[in-house]
Amino acid sequence: MRELEQCVRNVMIRGEYRPPRAAPAGVREKCAQAFRAGSLSAEEMLRRYATLVFARTGS
Repeated sequence: MRELEQCVRNVMIRGEYRPPRAAPAGVREKCAQAFRAGSLSAEEMLRRYATLVFARTGS
């Protein structure tokens, strides 16, 4: 339901809708492995999270 709401909001505000881009599967899997292993510092975890969000949203 949230995705539909965001779609409608984008169309009303910007006159268009661009679906979010997904990060490549390899990138997601490498991050997931590092999270599961507990091998990241808090700073590195935040950096990787921000990178994934940027890849998905473009901002």
